[in-house]
Amino acid sequence: MNEVEKLYENAGIKKQIPSLCSNYEGDCIGCNSYIKDAMPYCKNAEYPPFTAKKQLEIVKFLLSKSVYYDTYGDREYWFHLSDEIENSKYMEFDDALAECVNKMWNDLRDYEKVRLADILKG
Repeated sequence: MNEVEKLYENAGIKKQIPSLCSNYEGDCIGCNSYIKDAMPYCKNAEYPPFTAKKQLEIVKFLLSKSVYYDTYGDREYWFHLSDEIENSKYMEFDDALAECVNKMWNDLRDYEKVRLADILKG
């Protein structure tokens, strides 16, 4: 599982059966069952696209938030998105951004998790 998929799972976003898999009768072509029953079995199910618009909204969310971690006992240090992306230089930007959010997911407040889920649904 890549970082983007992990982010969608953290946010509680479920995979969807794409339109290429269904026809006018509501069947899933890939698994030969009705869409309402096919979701767990559909080989082509996918998360909604992690578009540039969603990525920009997440960056704006992160930049508007004073983010810090307490990683060395009582010491706090500022978490800089640019440092996180630079440390992930062997990753694509979308994966690095998703990894950044995944690392802080458990430390986010419930309303922040809801905001990120809304962005990902968008």
